[in-house]
Amino acid sequence: MESFPSGHVATSFGAAVFLSLYLNARLKIFADYRANPLLMVLCLSPVVLAMLMAGAISIDMNLGNWEKGNSHHWYDILAGAVLGILVAILCYRNAYAAVVDYRWNHVPLEASSRAGGAGEGEEEGYGVRYGFPKFYKGGGVKSQV
Repeated sequence: MESFPSGHVATSFGAAVFLSLYLNARLKIFADYRANPLLMVLCLSPVVLAMLMAGAISIDMNLGNWEKGNSHHWYDILAGAVLGILVAILCYRNAYAAVVDYRWNHVPLEASSRAGGAGEGEEEGYGVRYGFPKFYKGGGVKSQV
């Protein structure tokens, strides 16, 4: 169980699914109208490349590298793919308003106000902008517009 789950497959599926979701959102490929087939190929090509990489890893195991102990079984590859897809969907949803709704999947989310920061009458010289702490010289929180 040294290779469970496959980190290479998880990384490739995570990056590919996130890139496919991003391309779909920006190009509006799977919206409520007929899409250009070339754009569909462009959108789905990262996932196809990730699947080819997973297939290459499984072929590597079948060619005899399992004796060396540096190979992945089919369940390692499947678990890595599922993990990568889930992480990509969670990361995309954390950054954008929706995953599959074509009306909202291109709208980036604003930073949460739960990140903290100085409001009226709180500590001087500290604020939050885009979710990151912002310190001001001379004290006092300036307008964040």
